Amino acid sequence: MLLVIVVFIFTALSTTTMGSPANFTSHGFAPGGMPGIFVAISTAGITFSFLGFRRGIELAGETKNPSRNIPLAVIGSILITSVIYALLQMAFTLGVPGSVRAKPGGWAQSAFANDFGPLAAISTLAGPTWLAVILYADAIISPADTGLVYTAVAARVSYALARNEDAPAALARRSRFGVPLWGLIVNFVVGLVILLPFPSWQQLVGLKTRERTCA
Repeated sequence: MLLVIVVFIFTALSTTTMGSPANFTSHGFAPGGMPGIFVAISTAGITFSFLGFRRGIELAGETKNPSRNIPLAVIGSILITSVIYALLQMAFTLGVPGSVRAKPGGWAQSAFANDFGPLAAISTLAGPTWLAVILYADAIISPADTGLVYTAVAARVSYALARNEDAPAALARRSRFGVPLWGLIVNFVVGLVILLPFPSWQQLVGLKTRERTCA
């Protein structure tokens, strides 16, 4: 949830016990170079963070004033998330404890032992453990937001395909509430089949992001 990210950013930027400003200059700019940037984008799921603006377009049929609301949704989401991600990166860089940064190999070899996420690990090591508890709770709850959005989008896409006669006409049938019920059911079944061969969510995300990067 956005509020949790804002709390982490504010805490990291305002708490003197979390890291040091020296983290920004200790190993120069982008010590891992371009390969490190592309590895992070393709294997850490960061690619998906660049795709959120599409949801305003894919759900455009639900708005009453598309000529006004779609540009606001697309441009506004890009601008807002750009600011949030920039501040989050600043907070993360500042928050890394010197003991982690000082390991042989610098940033490229930095790691947190027995952690369940870098933000929570930083919070635990730097002192504000209450923030780590909030981050762990958010990690469980917040994926439901994305799941709901993707569920709605997938059903509307199958509905649109059926309306354009590119998919079976049954997918265009809606319930009395206007929900493409058959689209929801088909996407749920297909999702289960796709998830079955993969032993972990990380491997599925890694495959998907590498596919997008190569494309």
